[in-house]
Amino acid sequence: MTAEISIKPEVIRWAYNRVHIPGAIPAKYKKWLEAGGGAVRMTDQQMRDFARFVGVSPATLHRPSPPKEDTLARDFRTMGGKGVLSRPSVNLSATMDICQRRQRWYRDYCVVNEKPLVPFVGAANIDTMPTEVAQQMRHALAFTLDEQMQCSAWDHALTMFVEKTEAAGVLVMVNGWVGNDTSRKLNVKEFRGFALVDDYAPLIFINGQDSKAAQMFTLAHELAHIWLGASKLDGGDAMPHTNKVEKWCDQVAAEFLVPSMVLSAQLPSDKLSNDKQLENELSRLTRTFKVSRYVILRRLLDMGFLSQTRFRQLLAKPKNWLNKQASKKRNPASRGGSPFHKAVIHRVSRQFAQAVVADNRQRYTSFTDAFRLFDIPSLDEFQAIQRELGAEVNA
Repeated sequence: MTAEISIKPEVIRWAYNRVHIPGAIPAKYKKWLEAGGGAVRMTDQQMRDFARFVGVSPATLHRPSPPKEDTLARDFRTMGGKGVLSRPSVNLSATMDICQRRQRWYRDYCVVNEKPLVPFVGAANIDTMPTEVAQQMRHALAFTLDEQMQCSAWDHALTMFVEKTEAAGVLVMVNGWVGNDTSRKLNVKEFRGFALVDDYAPLIFINGQDSKAAQMFTLAHELAHIWLGASKLDGGDAMPHTNKVEKWCDQVAAEFLVPSMVLSAQLPSDKLSNDKQLENELSRLTRTFKVSRYVILRRLLDMGFLSQTRFRQLLAKPKNWLNKQASKKRNPASRGGSPFHKAVIHRVSRQFAQAVVADNRQRYTSFTDAFRLFDIPSLDEFQAIQRELGAEVNA
C-alpha cells in the first residue's frame, strides 16, 4: 500500500494561487483546493507533481500554514506605474528567494572575512538633490561620463557599468530566467529589476529579458535605491512614476546617465523644430549616452526642450519607433555561443562567484552548498567556473 502524506488545504490554496493560472482549475487539483478543515491526503508522487506545477519546493507544502508574503514583493509598482500588484508571479517570487538566499550567504562571508561596510548605503534621503546623488554615484563607482560615451555599443557600456558597480561593493545579478531554468522566462512587463539593501551586501537584480538600453537605466535607478537605503522592486523607465520615491530615483538615474548640462551642450534647440530632425537627434543621443529613447525624451521634457503636448504625441507613436532597442532581447545565455559556466557567473554576479569559489577553496563552503548557490548539478560545471575566474581547480 502506498504511503500518503497529509497537507494543509490552506497551504495548497496559497501555493496554487501564487501561479496566476487562468481558466478552470484542473480536475485533479480541484478537490484539494476546495477541501475544508483538516488535511488533504496525497501520495509522495502526487505531492511532488503538484509542487512542480505550482513552482514551490515539496518541503514548502509541508508547512503548517502558508508563509507570509514578502513585504518587498507586495510593495512595488508594475511597469508603467499602474499600481501595486496584489502578489508577484511565481517566477518573480522564486527569483527574489534565490537572490535573498545568495545575499544572506554573501553577507555572512563579508562579516566572517571582516570586509568593510559599503559606505554609500543609505547615504542620501528623498530631500537630497538628484544632481548631488548622481555626482556621488559617479565618484563612488569611478565611472566617468567620458568612459560611458566612448563605449562602442550598449553591451560594452552595460558591462563596464556592472563591473564598476561590483567593484564599488554592490552585487549585480542579471538574468532573464528563474535560476538556470531557461523554461521559466521572467516577464519584463511585470518587473525590470529590484534592489535588496544591506550594509555589507547590497544587491541589484536586473531582468535580462529587457533591452541593454533599458538595463542601463534600471541599474542606475536601483543604485539610487541603494543610496536611499530602501529595498524596492521597480518597473524601470517604461513610463513616469507616480510614487515620490520612484520619481526621485528616476531623476537620479536620468541625471547620472544623461547629465542636463552635457545634454544642453549636445543639443541646440533649433534641431527640434520638426519630427524628422528630432528623430535624427534621438538616434544620435541614444547612441551617445547608451540609453533608451524614452530617457532622452523625458530629459528633453524636464529641461524644457519639449512641451507636455509634444512629449505625449511622441510617446503615442508606435512603440517600435519610440524604442527599437526594447524588442531586441539580449542576454548572454540567449546568444547561443556563451558557455554555460560563463552564463552562470553573469547570473550570480562575478563578485559573488569569486567569493563562493574562494570560500570553497578554504573548505568553509562545501561543494554541495556551492552547487546550490550556483544552481549547478555537478563538479564539472563548478570546475569550469573556477577556471573562468582564474582560480586553482580543486576537487
